[in-house]
Amino acid sequence: MAALKQSVKFAVVAMAIGGLSAIDLGPAQIAQAQQRQERPAAAQPAAPAQQPAAARPAVVPQPVPETFEKWTLRCFQDAKGAQACRIETVVLEANNRPQLAVTVRPPADASQPSVATVTPPWGVLLARGIDMQVDLQQAMRIPVRTCLPTGCLADFSLIDAINTQWQKGTTLKLTMAAANGQSLSIDVPLAGYLKAYARLLEKSKR
Repeated sequence: MAALKQSVKFAVVAMAIGGLSAIDLGPAQIAQAQQRQERPAAAQPAAPAQQPAAARPAVVPQPVPETFEKWTLRCFQDAKGAQACRIETVVLEANNRPQLAVTVRPPADASQPSVATVTPPWGVLLARGIDMQVDLQQAMRIPVRTCLPTGCLADFSLIDAINTQWQKGTTLKLTMAAANGQSLSIDVPLAGYLKAYARLLEKSKR
């Protein structure tokens, strides 16, 4: 009786494995079915380990700004070590909000003059341009070339004649027309410009 029950069990197993009926199974097939039943399942390949998320780019430490009286040298360095520098001065209003800024950048080609940029206050008449005068020297007019969401820009080549005036001068007076037509003059101190510009050229050669 026990042997009969065991044979029936193997027959059922064989039917499940091979899709055969109990009538088609002989002793040899039952034995094969028993071996399949007792054989351990093949090990499944382990799932590949999850790759770590891409590391965030390292934060590149930026050089500390250098101050030369009223002018500041700022340099910015990227992950490859390339560095870009500029010098700037900002004139503040009575409430310490920026009113006007002047920036000087070295040229990409050493044979060319540096580039100066004046960022005037909001609300000036752009078509008139900006009159630039160092102390009692003759004034010259520079155009406002473009406007961005952050402000308008009047940039020009800082040729040797102008640069020499800045290096030797005391005050750079910038005069423009306000929206109401009234003249608006802003004094930009040149104290420290000579040393700041020399440092700018030094940093740009590296």
